[in-house]
Amino acid sequence: MHIMGDNGRATPALSRTNLDITGKGASLPRRAVLAVGVAALPLIAAVPGAPSTGTGDPDAALLRAWADYLTACRTMDRLPSGLSEEAYDPTLRLIREATDGLLSIPASTPRGVAVKLRWLWHRMLESREARAVIVHGLPMPDALLEDSRSRLVWDLIGEAERMGAVA
Repeated sequence: MHIMGDNGRATPALSRTNLDITGKGASLPRRAVLAVGVAALPLIAAVPGAPSTGTGDPDAALLRAWADYLTACRTMDRLPSGLSEEAYDPTLRLIREATDGLLSIPASTPRGVAVKLRWLWHRMLESREARAVIVHGLPMPDALLEDSRSRLVWDLIGEAERMGAVA
């Protein structure tokens, strides 16, 4: 791609170091414009009805928050017990940040709903067994599904995942 340079000659677009973003001669460094655009992508993705950020998945930001949550939980589970509170703080902060994302980013697809339901089921049960199932992918113990609320949420997770697989 070529653009018309100030001297009236066509020059490669990437060779310009400043971009006129107003059409009135005011320019910014090309790298600054690109950096702002790239930095804005996660914000744009989190806005309901926002244009696609190129991922093709309307729940990309939510799925990223879920992956961050699982990673932080697994990291926490690998930390030795008996450390000072300060030693746990960075990982706890990551869990809180991912949780904030899960709570604030609306689901747009059945897959996104399933992710939010998985988080709800994990937090609702608050047990090592539930954490093992959700965070570490271990098999479901029958005892976790004896409560009707637990069974209902778990069934909804499966239904949402099946709907997402069909869509």
